[in-house]
Amino acid sequence: MLNKLKKYQDIIFLVIVILIIAKIIQNYQWFLGIVGELSRILAPFFWAFGTAFLLNPLMKYIEKKIHTKRLFTLIIIYTLLIGLLILFIVIVTPRITNSVTELVKNMPQYYKAFQNSMNSFLDSRFFDNAELNKMIKETLGTIFESVFAYFNDFLSNLVSKVIGLTSGILQFLVGLIISVYMLYDKEHFQDFAKKVLNKLFESDKSKGIIEWGSIANSVFTDFFIGKTIDSLIIGILCGIGLTIIGAPYPFLLSVVVGVFNMIPYVGPFIGAVPTIILTLFIVPQKTIWVALFILILQQFDGNILGPKILGNRLGIRPIYVVLAIFIGGGFFGMFGMLVGVPLFKMFSIVLDRLMGEKKMQV
Repeated sequence: MLNKLKKYQDIIFLVIVILIIAKIIQNYQWFLGIVGELSRILAPFFWAFGTAFLLNPLMKYIEKKIHTKRLFTLIIIYTLLIGLLILFIVIVTPRITNSVTELVKNMPQYYKAFQNSMNSFLDSRFFDNAELNKMIKETLGTIFESVFAYFNDFLSNLVSKVIGLTSGILQFLVGLIISVYMLYDKEHFQDFAKKVLNKLFESDKSKGIIEWGSIANSVFTDFFIGKTIDSLIIGILCGIGLTIIGAPYPFLLSVVVGVFNMIPYVGPFIGAVPTIILTLFIVPQKTIWVALFILILQQFDGNILGPKILGNRLGIRPIYVVLAIFIGGGFFGMFGMLVGVPLFKMFSIVLDRLMGEKKMQV
């Protein structure tokens, strides 16, 4: 009897999984509620895992190069991290908050001045036909009013989210403490995971799962660390360039451009939109220069800086990168856009193995 069950264990496992999925679909609201509550409770552990994941390569590098003990390595890393966090809280956060608050307050005034400038420009430069001139004014007015309303709503939501972040500070701090233990006992957790896999699966299957876990770790580490460094450099260069041009709120806009630059291909264009729109409303005469600068910066990032930092680690054609970003964003918002590309890279590696080819042109 046991031998028969063992023979059909894969089929039994598949049937159980299908039944569980069907049950979840039937009671999806209850399931989503449970997942939401569980996510709230485990939020510090998510912060801890993310922090440990990002700091692990640095810890390995220091231990390899300097040959320090684990405890001393962690003291070095977390001293640097806490220093950077304090620097961010003291210098960056107040400037961003003040800029966004001031922008929300002054946006109606900026829009009114822009509308007057646009009407004066149309009256003095275009069309002798009064009716045609009026129609153009009304059309452009409607378009810019819609853009202004959307942009204003976006800023208001941003202020609300920034204020709402304060409620997650405690979770982050607890997560930071937990991440120390995760990194300190990293090998213990790895050994425990291997033991569990060896108990649950046969030797070949457990080795395969461990191998895929190692590949996933490599893909996500390369992507996130590389893109973080790349985006930080682009944000700094953007801030310097916008300040020289005389664009409004250069610090805030450089942060926006740097953050959205984390998303390959699509992100730089998303970050450029609010930068150009804001410049258009406040200092219209600078708009062309800002747009040209952003375009040059994007070309520099895409053709020189990005490949230099990331190399050809993605190895995915741009069309598939864009597809991964849209699918991930559609299901999981900004988080999905960030993880969509490395997940698609994992999918391409799976295809490579299934097709029995060393390298596919995905």
